[in-house]
Amino acid sequence: MVAVPDVRHPRHGTENVVWDRQWDEKVRAFDFWYHDTGAERALGSRRRFTCAVVPLGFTSPRLRVVPRDVVDDIAWLQGRWSPDPTGEA
Repeated sequence: MVAVPDVRHPRHGTENVVWDRQWDEKVRAFDFWYHDTGAERALGSRRRFTCAVVPLGFTSPRLRVVPRDVVDDIAWLQGRWSPDPTGEA
């Protein structure tokens, strides 16, 4: 595995970027973090995701990762949850 130094921005960044030169350099794993800004605090809470980037043999629409809240959980339990934030999907 190869680790590279992290590059940070005050509100978001990546850490622990790794890949295996022996097997496939196109597959990468990393930790992405960002500050969820809120009215109560200047920086808000820090959220993190462990992510991977892999090549695909096809194209797909853009993907947006957003945190869920209690309203999303209730909608999912009632069978009316939509992955599209506009509710059109």
